[in-house]
Amino acid sequence: MQMSYLRLVEVSKTYHADGRAVEALVGVSLEVRQGEFVALVGPSGCGKTTLLHLVAGLEAPSCGQILLAGEPIRGCGRERTLVFQEPTLFPWLTAVDNVAFGLRTAGVPLQERRARALALLESLGLDGFASSYPHQLSGGMRQRVAIARALAVCPQVLLLDEPFASVDALTREALQEELVRIWQARRPTILFVTHSREEALALADRVIVLSPRPGRVRAELALPMARPRSPVELAPWLERLRDLLAQP
Repeated sequence: MQMSYLRLVEVSKTYHADGRAVEALVGVSLEVRQGEFVALVGPSGCGKTTLLHLVAGLEAPSCGQILLAGEPIRGCGRERTLVFQEPTLFPWLTAVDNVAFGLRTAGVPLQERRARALALLESLGLDGFASSYPHQLSGGMRQRVAIARALAVCPQVLLLDEPFASVDALTREALQEELVRIWQARRPTILFVTHSREEALALADRVIVLSPRPGRVRAELALPMARPRSPVELAPWLERLRDLLAQP
């Protein structure tokens, strides 16, 4: 894997509202290797989602620089896709058409984009639901469709903002396993925001711990490469992460 594929250099973000400035992030510097799976954890309001939006190009940093493969990020790009906590599907499109939407806007021919979308749905266990509309799918199924849509354009960087927070525990576990399987097969670079310490430790190569707002990088934890990881194996890491998150 290449070093420093994604770099944040002294990145800060300040919002202005009602005549006052609110600092979301201050002086965040971190490096992510190509193909690495990195989780971001921290207390609510510490800027985790803001950081994803900056990398996605939805917002610009107030100061500092974000580089991808050595080039500054300016605005959105197909090499970066973002999956939100709630699946943001088009209700008037079927599952297969939702997945193919990004391919259509990229000018991919109809037959090819449909074939790619169907293959992704099948890989996520949804091959029998290609013609279903979002309201006909469970929450876990809708999130699978959202992940398939993000993957359809073959992103170099996959950004996930608490994608499993709104599903039940069993569905969450199944989606975690599917995400790891897809990541191991495709090797996109992943930035994964979660409030679950256990989820971060189970999935990621490395966990970045942010301080309370304004968010700063407090610590980095490098996990064993082998997966799956047992609760016993992760116990010392969980204790360390709890200590870091408990600090003011």
